[in-house]
Amino acid sequence: LKTMTTPKITDSQEKMSAAVGAIIFFAPHFMAKKTEFVTFYMKQSFGLVLVNIILGILAILPVIGLIFSLASLLVVVVMLVCAYKAYFGEKFEIPQLMQYVDKLIEKASFLKPLFTPKN
Repeated sequence: LKTMTTPKITDSQEKMSAAVGAIIFFAPHFMAKKTEFVTFYMKQSFGLVLVNIILGILAILPVIGLIFSLASLLVVVVMLVCAYKAYFGEKFEIPQLMQYVDKLIEKASFLKPLFTPKN
């Protein structure tokens, strides 16, 4: 996990859209601001949701399922940290995750419009 050394975002609408997008990845698609900063958090949230789905499936395994359930809770905490960082205009990246999310969006072309900035 690393905080990017980019200038802070100061537009309050943009920060709010990014914070919402960090928790509900598709919501900024319907909001006024959907900039590069906002789509960054949308993509990261999308990746975290996919990780959470996989952890949820693995959580039904006997004995070790509890570990996956706890990991799933950790993912939710990471999403909240991302929303906090977004709200304060900071770019906070989970490096390996973004690499895979970008590849997935590239392969699943129907997702591209959802993650394309509009202003």
